[in-house]
Amino acid sequence: MKQMKSMASTRYAIEDHRKVMVWIGLVILVMWVLFGGDGMGTSYVMGAVETAEPIDHDLMPMDLHIESGMHPVVVIGLIVAGTFVLEDLACIAVGMLIARGEMHWLVGGVGCFIGIYLGDLLLWMLGRFGLKRFLNRPWVAKRMPMARLNRFGEWFDQRGWLAVVASRFIPGTRLPLYLAVGMFGKNPVRFFVWTLLAVMIWVPVILGLVSMFGARIVGPLEKILGVEWLALVAAALLLLFGLQVIERLFTQRGRLELWVRLSKIWQPEFWPPVVFYTPLVPYLVWLSLRYRGITVWTAGNPGIPNGGVVGESKHDILMKLARDMVVPSALLSKDELSMDRLQALMQERAWSYPLIVKPNCAQRGFGLKKVEDDHQARAYLSQARFDVLVQPYDVGPYECGVFYWRDPQTHKSRIFSVTDKRFPQVIGDGRRTVEQLIWQDPRLRMQANVFTTRYADSLNTVLAKNQTMMLAVAGNHCQGALFRNGSHLISPEMIRALDRAVAKFDGFNIGRFDIRYTDPASLRRGEKIRIVELNGVTSESTNIYDPGRSLFWSYRVLFAQWRLLYRIGAMCRAQGAKPIGVWSLLQLLRSYYRDRQINPISD
Repeated sequence: MKQMKSMASTRYAIEDHRKVMVWIGLVILVMWVLFGGDGMGTSYVMGAVETAEPIDHDLMPMDLHIESGMHPVVVIGLIVAGTFVLEDLACIAVGMLIARGEMHWLVGGVGCFIGIYLGDLLLWMLGRFGLKRFLNRPWVAKRMPMARLNRFGEWFDQRGWLAVVASRFIPGTRLPLYLAVGMFGKNPVRFFVWTLLAVMIWVPVILGLVSMFGARIVGPLEKILGVEWLALVAAALLLLFGLQVIERLFTQRGRLELWVRLSKIWQPEFWPPVVFYTPLVPYLVWLSLRYRGITVWTAGNPGIPNGGVVGESKHDILMKLARDMVVPSALLSKDELSMDRLQALMQERAWSYPLIVKPNCAQRGFGLKKVEDDHQARAYLSQARFDVLVQPYDVGPYECGVFYWRDPQTHKSRIFSVTDKRFPQVIGDGRRTVEQLIWQDPRLRMQANVFTTRYADSLNTVLAKNQTMMLAVAGNHCQGALFRNGSHLISPEMIRALDRAVAKFDGFNIGRFDIRYTDPASLRRGEKIRIVELNGVTSESTNIYDPGRSLFWSYRVLFAQWRLLYRIGAMCRAQGAKPIGVWSLLQLLRSYYRDRQINPISD
């Protein structure tokens, strides 16, 4: 599927002729600067490099000489090997040596050319003699859109010269394109010629740019860092970063990707967990000291194994709730994952497709799949290596997360927060593809990798005008759902309804309900509530991911949630509940994440 996504992205990236023309213009400009112009730039002469301004070697006190006795063939071989490891970095290093006069431009250019061209041919050979045979296996062919892949090969044969040349200048397109050409291209000779042309253009451009700017970067860095080799490494990394940025600036897709990366800096909902949760650590240390226990919070739900830290059975928890308020579910153990067992279960319970199938112990929606027929169900069960929870698909159409708690001593309950979930979708206009609609939407592009991976086979589909396509089924932020603070949905009637749901669940005190409901008014009245699942002590008050709230507000909610967890855990401990030990907790987490074999991208 990842390969399909990359192929579709490649076609989307290179079909805009204007992008290619911009790059061709840039090539012409660079070639003019290198070999023409009025004394500008760099002109190559046999055996040395002359510049308009001689290089001041005092600014580049690097002792990086290639031994004069080393045969040029050996040097070329080393360069070729370097391009196989890190192509761009190898070219940058060669360009800096040429600029210093420590390597003949012909030796460096030939080495880079041979290494890059051979690398491109190897990618083609991998597609032709490796992946193509792999795709011919029956169990793979059933899961791959072979007809569409063949159409991609035909499209390449018609317009391949543009694809090959452009992919050399558009980041992220060369690998999937060359593999696809190897698998489905009809004319390898034309590929060899076009690739040769692209490399002949690419190598002088890279070496020329590095030769021009390398010395200007290394000198100041050496003065700042004070170490020769460190300045060289820093300069190479800066040039590599600059090259990648420049490449992306010349395509609309590249500019959008750069903007997404920058935007995530000031949008906390997309921060990596290690960054977002770091400010919480000192507060957890203080809470641990105050309540005399690092893991006291794990005692908050004595009725759930380890309080519901990780790995608890979703099915067992649902069986302890009021049956009329729960979406019906059944458990298929990993030893009975067969279509016969599933069909018997459906017949016994009068269920029909679509169904929701997911791991019985997963988190954050990992591995959740909406299956529409026997074919999809059989494919899921054949790949599962875990207990599978099966539920009829609840049409909703709304879903929310309700963080609920009750005092272990007084049994008085409250709703800490409600998260109103919005499912992502695209609306067609009859012109743009699904992939274009995703990338051109300011919100959807922030998680474009999730959506393009999930719908790799549909990226080139053009939706009719006003046609809607849902992009997510799982109500999880990491799966693409938008979270909003839903405090306006809280009501005394909803609290009483949830009290009834857990009335016979001894040992449950705090956690989050994931609820499907028909309309907001019914939810506030506590009516027509269908509980999808209930999570324990590690469930979050997910309204902290509301993009309309400030970072300070999110941290205030997060700190209050953990303060509540520690307080409830301490009360349960006083009643005889035992928290899990620190070492046991670490082993539990390690075991769960080590053994989890689930696709992180769900439906």
